[in-house]
Formats: sequence, C-alpha cells, structure tokens
Amino acid sequence: MDEETRAGFARMDAGFARMERFFELSQAQFGELGGQIAGIAECLDRVETRKRFQAIDRRLHSIEERFIGVDDQFHTLTIRLERFEQRVDDRLDGVCREVGLLREHTQQIDARTRGIEIGMDALNARVDTLAEDMRQRFRVVNDRLAAVA
Repeated sequence: MDEETRAGFARMDAGFARMERFFELSQAQFGELGGQIAGIAECLDRVETRKRFQAIDRRLHSIEERFIGVDDQFHTLTIRLERFEQRVDDRLDGVCREVGLLREHTQQIDARTRGIEIGMDALNARVDTLAEDMRQRFRVVNDRLAAVA
C-alpha cells in the first residue's frame, strides 16, 4: 500500500474516531437530556400534584367557610333560643303571679259569697219570721173583724 492510501486510511480512522467520540458525547448528552427530561416530568408531576392540592385546599377552605357559617347560624339560633326561653320563663312567672292573684281574689269572692249566703239565710229567716208574724196579726185582725161584724 502506498503512502497516500495509508494516509487516506489514517484520515478515515481519525474521522471515524472523531465520529465515535461525537456519538459517545451525543449519547452522554442524550443521557443527560433523558435525566433532565425525567426531572422535568417529575417537576410537572409535582406542579400537577400541587395544582390538585391547591384545588383540594380551595374546596376545603370553601367547606370550612360553610361550616363557619353553619356554626354562626347555630350560635345565633342558640342565642335566640336562650332569649326565647327567658321570655317564656318571664311570662310563666307573670302567669304564676296572676294565678296567685286570681286565687286570692277567688278566695275573697268565696268569702264574700259565704257572707252573702249567711246574710241571705238570716234575711230569709227574718222574712219567714216576719211573714209568720204578719199571718198571725192578720188572723188576729180577721178574728177581731169577724167578732165585730
């Protein structure tokens, strides 16, 4: 083989060696890119997960606000119920006082009625006595008139 051919083959060998180094570097870079792509995919997964958690967090916040609203409503209802109970208790106390006064008045009316009944019985007895006296007098008057006539 001549010198020129050998030089051509040497150049070709050098070119192949450069190409192999280029392919090795490309493969290494592709390997790094694969790792970077995996890292990016992992970051995207984290971003997607973060978005999901944020959506869940918003939902939970909304539910928490609703529960706070319901708790406030229960608190308001409790206060209103306590006020209503107090009004009912006050009115029951008033009714009890009125019933006590009614009992007192009823006892007074009962006592007066008994007094009136006793007075009526005494009056009836007096009227009966008076009626008997009047009958007796009219008999005496009739007897005297009959004797005179």
